[in-house]
Amino acid sequence: MSRRTGVSSMRRRDGFLLVTVLITSLLLLLLIVGAAFTSLVDRQSAAEQREGTEAYYVAKAGIEQFKVAALWALAEADMDWSGDPSASCGLPIGDGIDFGDALTLLPSTLSVTNVATFSLGDEGATYDLSFELAGPLMLLRSVGRVNDAQSTVQVIAAVGDGPATVWDNAITAGTLAPGSAGGLAGTISVYGPVHILTGDATVDADIDLTGNAGIFNNYMGKGATSPTYAQDVANTLFATDALRYQDLCTTVKMEVGDLEVGNLNTAAGTRIGAEADHEGITSSIWGIFLDFASGDHAVTSKGDPIDPMSEPYVFVRNPVSDYDPFDYQDLPSFAEAAYPPSEIDGVPVRTVSDPVTCPWLDGGTLTLPPADPGVACLDDDGTPVLAWSGDTLVVSPTGPTYLSFPSADLVVEDDVSYDGLLGLWFGDSTYAAAVTVEGNLAPASNDYLTTSALGLTSSGTIDVSSAKGDVVAALLFAQNTISVERQVTIVGSLFGTNVNLKNVPKILHNRAVPEAAAVLGMPGSESVQATGIFQVLSEERR
Repeated sequence: MSRRTGVSSMRRRDGFLLVTVLITSLLLLLLIVGAAFTSLVDRQSAAEQREGTEAYYVAKAGIEQFKVAALWALAEADMDWSGDPSASCGLPIGDGIDFGDALTLLPSTLSVTNVATFSLGDEGATYDLSFELAGPLMLLRSVGRVNDAQSTVQVIAAVGDGPATVWDNAITAGTLAPGSAGGLAGTISVYGPVHILTGDATVDADIDLTGNAGIFNNYMGKGATSPTYAQDVANTLFATDALRYQDLCTTVKMEVGDLEVGNLNTAAGTRIGAEADHEGITSSIWGIFLDFASGDHAVTSKGDPIDPMSEPYVFVRNPVSDYDPFDYQDLPSFAEAAYPPSEIDGVPVRTVSDPVTCPWLDGGTLTLPPADPGVACLDDDGTPVLAWSGDTLVVSPTGPTYLSFPSADLVVEDDVSYDGLLGLWFGDSTYAAAVTVEGNLAPASNDYLTTSALGLTSSGTIDVSSAKGDVVAALLFAQNTISVERQVTIVGSLFGTNVNLKNVPKILHNRAVPEAAAVLGMPGSESVQATGIFQVLSEERR
């Protein structure tokens, strides 16, 4: 009995050991399987993380490609003068961005999302690009994919082409003087941008941008009261549709000063971004840039105060960006003895001061038409520079010609047509010249701003007081004051320390003016900003 008990006890011990071994083996197996599974999960997680990171950088690559394409499109837009003059004044890339290979990515809308897919390398990586526009801002979305991984980068950027020079403006004024004797007084029509460096434009009810004083987006203007005469003048002066019809996308830019913008009157014009039958401002302005960094601006509409920050469709506050519409702060100065220059783009500026070689000079005044049209005008070195043929002023030699009259004034007594590219400089740092235009002054053929253009630069004043209906097709720069009176139409730009407009003048600006200003060597034309901006304001990864 004792022996059976021992055998049974031994068997129980053997069974216990077997169970223990089995349990231990199972635990070891579970640990091994768990470790292998954990390793597999870690490897998969690491792979997914790696691919997720790759997808993020693929999306970032899409952002960079978009920047290049957008900047190129902005630069191209500066050279594109085609289009319907009634078209929208949105960003130049509002019609889409060309990525080459016949692919144009259109902006997305609330109801339609336009997406373009691009491949990156040979690893099967792709990214989708789409963008939306809201005023001067862009929402850009790039979705990068690598295998099953996906990463999205959203960017808000400030975009725009911006002006190339101050000559992008119909009027650039150091001050647009208030008061019944100056500023915008009476019935004024400005077909082009206005840049006011300092001063008011203005809170005086008689000199503002309201009533019959209009700043229009294109040659036809807007609203039922818009004149058509301006378009007739443009048709006569410009040979091609590309220069004749264009949307000027008018802006007003003020560094310092107060502004009266207009009357909410359905018959007078359209509110920015609205249809023609909506209430709107008399001045059809695409955007108003107010430099709040230089101080507050009092903005009123027929005496009623307006908060610029609550009117985003009228007032466009300059986004924080590389492009500053107020970057050009200093007016060119003759006092620095830099004007006129000795040469412009390698072409010498010829001096004309001796009435012996140029009989057109009489008593210190160059008079047009000349008293003796049969005699040519030579510079002081004896080189023929101006001739008279019929009733046309002919530039000689051919090509851009620059003439300096350091101690002479200019009087255009009667109608004068001109043929060629001519820049005339009157006065210097020691003499304040006076330029007076009393008759028509326009190219002999409809090639204005291309093969024929005229620049008048005065170290003193320019006074245009011609009779009703006269046209002055020229770019005008005065160190002091430009006065435009009576019913004269200026086709070009006005640039002066002070600008006075009154008694129904019209100012027609053309997008070819900046290039013509550079060719004619006009002061300020050498100050060129970048043709486009694309600055990231914020970035988000999803």
